[in-house]
Amino acid sequence: MTPSKFVPAAQTMIGMTDNIGPRNVGAGAVTITNDRRVVSYLFEQHVELIASLNATLGKNFSTMIELQPLPSYFADISVKKGGNMLGLDRNPRNKLYFALAVTLTSSESIKQQPQVLQRLLVAIENIKAFAESVGAGEEFVYLPYAKALQDPLGSYGADNIRFMKDVSRRYDPTRFFQRMLPGGFKIDRVD
Repeated sequence: MTPSKFVPAAQTMIGMTDNIGPRNVGAGAVTITNDRRVVSYLFEQHVELIASLNATLGKNFSTMIELQPLPSYFADISVKKGGNMLGLDRNPRNKLYFALAVTLTSSESIKQQPQVLQRLLVAIENIKAFAESVGAGEEFVYLPYAKALQDPLGSYGADNIRFMKDVSRRYDPTRFFQRMLPGGFKIDRVD
């Protein structure tokens, strides 16, 4: 009988994630006013993204566009019930948020990921700029889809940030949840 050998889990995982198949690449959610011109432009940018990826990656990818509505009555209902911590009541327009993503399916997906992320970020910046140019830009960032470069809590508005900081100081005076829990967006990091 051969004796068992202890091997730390981290050591057994070294190299296991190299080129192991599909990788999802996303760049976070963006909120816009529900405006036909912007939605049409979003789809134009998606078509350009696909053409660009086809030219360099071949058929080893798939794309996703997710559109979710944020009708103005969401804010109306919450105001009637005491307020809207997300700040949706600051602008009474119907909104929607979208997310663009690419799934890479080749054995080279880990190497392709940075290049694809850059292309996604360019498409998203183009869409945001176009939305701003036609008066359809929105500040709100949907937190569950937010990426590290985004500031979802900061998009809730100065009054709501102040309120959240006051509540945090009152119920977490030692800053345990702000300092000791890893990851995520923290109200203490919002200016």
